[in-house]
Amino acid sequence: MHPHFGREPVIAGAPAARAAAVAVLVHGRDQDSGYMLDFWTGLGRTDVHCLLPEADERSWYPGRFYDPVEQNEPWLSGALEAIEGAVAAADRLGSLPIVLVGFSQGGCLVAEYLARMGIRSLAAAAVLTGSLMGTDVASRSMPESVRGFPVLVASSEADSWVAPRFVEQTAEVLRLAGADLRVEMSGELEHRIGDRAAKAVDELFDRVIGG
Repeated sequence: MHPHFGREPVIAGAPAARAAAVAVLVHGRDQDSGYMLDFWTGLGRTDVHCLLPEADERSWYPGRFYDPVEQNEPWLSGALEAIEGAVAAADRLGSLPIVLVGFSQGGCLVAEYLARMGIRSLAAAAVLTGSLMGTDVASRSMPESVRGFPVLVASSEADSWVAPRFVEQTAEVLRLAGADLRVEMSGELEHRIGDRAAKAVDELFDRVIGG
């Protein structure tokens, strides 16, 4: 049994019957769903149903994202399964567009999910202060399904947890795969979802909902 197995995602936001989209919101290290819920509440949206998967012991994997991938197993595989479970739960709600959003560890997992699984039933994704994982990010690739897929990559030039070069390399992998890419780099000094990134996420949902 993988870590994080069997934990049901926290449900928040608009009732599914009245929602125009579904957000799957993935928290970072030493966080729980409350961090992403606070971020979402700050956007002031009332038209999106939210599913928030939670990690065992508040972290998705024990090492750093740039460690050899095998050093973060089996936690990494368990984390991706938890995200896949939340996406599947969103899929069961009907024909609502699904947007996958992750911050920090969660952002790394969103990038990794796209690289390993493709877009599946997603309408868009946001990698917030995150990177593809492993020792050579620049050599990674994305599946064909990412071509034309809307992806937001947002971070800070000053972030000390996820160095800008890894974010930029991840964005370049997505660009080479033909993703419909938006990159937002701010001067935010704290390791958090800053105002510029939050605005870009809000605009991503406007775009998805507006068709």
